[in-house]
Amino acid sequence: MSRFRTPLVVGALALVIAVPALHAQAVPSTISYQGALTEPDGDPVPDGTYTVALRLFTAASGGSAVYAETHTVNTVGGVFSAELGAGTPTTGTWAGTAFDKGYWLETAVNGTTFGPRTKLLAGPYARALTLPYAASVSQTGSLLALTNATGSGLRGESGSATGAGVAGYATSATGVSYGGFFRAASTSAQAVFAQATATSGSAYGVRATSASTSGAGVYGSAGASSGTTYGVYGSASSTGGRGVYGGATATSGTNYGGYFETASTTGRGVFAWATSSTGANTGVWGRSTSSTGTGARGEATATSGVNYGGYFTTASASGYGLYANNSTASGIAAYFGDKVRGDNDFELFDGSSDTDPNIIFDVNEGGNAPAIKLRRNNVTVLELDAEHNGNARVITEELEITGGSDLAEHFDVAPLAGLAPAPGMVLSIDPAQPGRLSVSATPYDALVAGVVSGAGGVRPGFLMGQNGSIADGDVPVALVGRVYVLVDASYGPVRPGDLLTTSATAGHAMRASDRARAQGAVLGKAMTGLEEGRGLVLVLVGLQ
Repeated sequence: MSRFRTPLVVGALALVIAVPALHAQAVPSTISYQGALTEPDGDPVPDGTYTVALRLFTAASGGSAVYAETHTVNTVGGVFSAELGAGTPTTGTWAGTAFDKGYWLETAVNGTTFGPRTKLLAGPYARALTLPYAASVSQTGSLLALTNATGSGLRGESGSATGAGVAGYATSATGVSYGGFFRAASTSAQAVFAQATATSGSAYGVRATSASTSGAGVYGSAGASSGTTYGVYGSASSTGGRGVYGGATATSGTNYGGYFETASTTGRGVFAWATSSTGANTGVWGRSTSSTGTGARGEATATSGVNYGGYFTTASASGYGLYANNSTASGIAAYFGDKVRGDNDFELFDGSSDTDPNIIFDVNEGGNAPAIKLRRNNVTVLELDAEHNGNARVITEELEITGGSDLAEHFDVAPLAGLAPAPGMVLSIDPAQPGRLSVSATPYDALVAGVVSGAGGVRPGFLMGQNGSIADGDVPVALVGRVYVLVDASYGPVRPGDLLTTSATAGHAMRASDRARAQGAVLGKAMTGLEEGRGLVLVLVGLQ
């Protein structure tokens, strides 16, 4: 049996030793190993097959192996080669151990261990960092992962007026890709904290752009379900700066200068704060150059709870929680496609004055009831008050009614021999029922009261009554004004100007030819005629 001396490592160790180095190349997971086996007299061992065990340690002696492999090798002139990591990748072996602590290689041939262990050394280029450096690598997982338990995981700084401390790019025009992705697990931490310390010029705490029609210039997410969390928090101390500035330059498609989201019930998808107390500073500024785009858009997609698509507030007595303006004379400053709700006054101005509103919607003028006021020259000329001494009230200088032509009241009306009251019928007071009327069927009836309104398409112009009282009912009865009346001309033809009274025909009027009996029984004066038969006659109601 042959005897061997300690094998001689003559091959260079590969890049895997350079794991901690700052080079951006992908780190190999194998080591190329070459050795030479000799007899005690120095001659090469006979060519053949040998078993070589390779083990890695973190110390020159003692300890347990952190990695081990056994190879069956063939020698030629005593020389053999093996690839450490060819079977099981060694990548995990290097994790968590700084390069300067070192690794040692131990070799055993046919069960015999040779020593001392050999320290693995990096090639010079693997320890160097040459700037600038650029590389293109295809990687499924993270290309660079940095963790610092007490300080910054990554810090970038640029002294250039147009440079960037850290620049991240997602160049794919499709899919969900991120130029930079940041996450904070603490409820009081910020996933991204960006600060522009320059107090003048166009300085940006964060500036992000997206060229994709479905991408986002900035996408921030606060995943904590409680606490005051921020998807994105931006602050600018300059009066002309921006806490957060997002731009979407595509002129078509659904693009966002900034897209923010929070899962917390008390969090903010976007919280913008302009802390300067002077100057024209803006907490949030949105702009769109598309003809169908939106400068700023907010959506609350939850179908329950009190949520807001947009929530605006101001602490200034002369400020505006929401200010909307259209710079064109024919444009609309604000458009609401659905219900509008306000918890206080809502005032409209014509633009000539900021202190004299033209229309006031007061949601609680008094008695927990609303009021609407129309004003002219700082004076209310029309007021609709829902609560005035327990009643609703209208105050105005002049009232014009265009929906009808007679003044009517609601009455309860008793039918006559099964004949129900109908529009145009003449009614009389029912002496047996206080406040009630009945269908008239007595000639020259001094109890005549009026006419059921609504015949001939002429509706009441002013309708009165008091619900739940004796002055209530289902039938509108014209007391004054123009109204069509059922007339029976068999008692004599009716011509314009004739006085009309009750007749023996139920619900019908007739010409009052007997002036002595007509006293106190006149219904009104005819404005149209009826020569014969029964029909409708327009009458100017005026009880006499």
